[in-house]
Amino acid sequence: MNTMTLICEDEYMQIADIIRSIISNVLVTKRFDSLANMQDKIDVFLSLGCCIEYEELVKLLSSNTIFSIIEYCPIIKRDMLTRLNTLNLGKNIVLLVQPIIGTIKIIIGRGKILFDYIKTIRISLGYEILNNIGYFYKKLLHNAAAEKHEILINYIKDIIGIDLGIKQLDVQLHHNYKFIEVDIEGVQFSKWKKLKYQIAGEIDANQFLVAEICSYIQLVISGNLDKGILTSENIGGEEGFFTYYMGNLIKMLNIQVDIEFINK
Repeated sequence: MNTMTLICEDEYMQIADIIRSIISNVLVTKRFDSLANMQDKIDVFLSLGCCIEYEELVKLLSSNTIFSIIEYCPIIKRDMLTRLNTLNLGKNIVLLVQPIIGTIKIIIGRGKILFDYIKTIRISLGYEILNNIGYFYKKLLHNAAAEKHEILINYIKDIIGIDLGIKQLDVQLHHNYKFIEVDIEGVQFSKWKKLKYQIAGEIDANQFLVAEICSYIQLVISGNLDKGILTSENIGGEEGFFTYYMGNLIKMLNIQVDIEFINK
């Protein structure tokens, strides 16, 4: 397995430990200046929850020791893509993704490719998973525990709506959903259809986040991705990327993914 370096906030330490037990040659550091002492080339630099600033990303990309960067961060600044796209990234991959929201965006991105026109999207989340991921989005929530459901749901609506250009988007909380369901309704070949992805199983947030991270890593080192700036939408928009990512996710979690394509 290719060497990786991880830099993580305290809430991600348990996740980092699990990844180290799965993947060999993983160095965990909490300081950027530790990279200055690295002698080996770094195939994948994984930032866990740190939300690397633009200037720091440029330094990493210019170091000639790092080939790929995965920034796994709750808050992706919207001017980051614009600024990074001005760089010449002929040899580098930079993947910007968000915990759990990234997988939802991948599924919706796939729906945008399949449908000629999307009428509405409904995202159903279990209370349990929203409570769990709220911990990883604590900087966004500002410790507003009483309001965190509403704040996080509004953030999901906002980030998906802007990034994917979806106007008719509904996010619901349900007691009977163990994990995630995404329903996409629209037009394909002049017919109204509905696509449903339901991810369910006896899993917790940490397990899901580890599976996401490992699936992103596998996709990056597969050699199939184009060099440059990539997001969840890019993965969902390419059938090969989508299939590879979802295949790894399902394999790692041993979960059930029910896909229904319903004619209306």
